Amino acid sequence: YGVAKDVMLHAVKVVNEQDRGSNTYFVQAVNFLLANAANRNWMPAVASVSMSGPGNSGSVEMAVDSAVRMGVLVVVSAGNEGRTPNKNDACGYEPAYLPSSITVGAT
Repeated sequence: YGVAKDVMLHAVKVVNEQDRGSNTYFVQAVNFLLANAANRNWMPAVASVSMSGPGNSGSVEMAVDSAVRMGVLVVVSAGNEGRTPNKNDACGYEPAYLPSSITVGAT
């Protein structure tokens, strides 16, 4: 079924049992992907990141930029929190603000 019949999917959980995550969890997940992508013939690779939070984190930026430099296509959500009075676009959310990622929004 579908257009990617021979694709191999790997899920990496970045939240705990209470649906709470952190930048540390995200960075660890990206590091896991990078450590395994080259060693296990997972390339080409796409990281689909459907999580976000307000702010701009240097550690998240470094992780995403490292993945992109390695050849991983990083696609992120524009912001799962919706519009707020002081943050009404993806530039106020991480990792959506990163130029190295492909930011996708839905309404």
